[in-house]
Amino acid sequence: MFEIGFWELALIFALGLVVLGPEKLPKVAAQLGRYAGQARRMARTLTAQIQDELEAEERRFRAKESRPAAPEPAYSRPGAEDLIPGTSVADAPATNSTADADARTADRPQA
Repeated sequence: MFEIGFWELALIFALGLVVLGPEKLPKVAAQLGRYAGQARRMARTLTAQIQDELEAEERRFRAKESRPAAPEPAYSRPGAEDLIPGTSVADAPATNSTADADARTADRPQA
């Protein structure tokens, strides 16, 4: 990332020594080291979180692809017109349709 050689570091150290003095320079250097360590840890954590999210998204995508095809909608199945909205043919009781038709006509008054 940064290409700092020995002479650049020596120059920075000499300027720091002149500006800060011999008492403050070790404290400032230690503080800068802590900040650099925190920055590295935060970058590592962020990278790990992004990687985890990408892997989770990939797993969801694979799971979605491996699911069986969605069942046919209830309204296109035979007998679905008799169902209550929000139910499916599988929820309807199994009956004989001719017997039901005869029972419905038997209840009607004759004209």
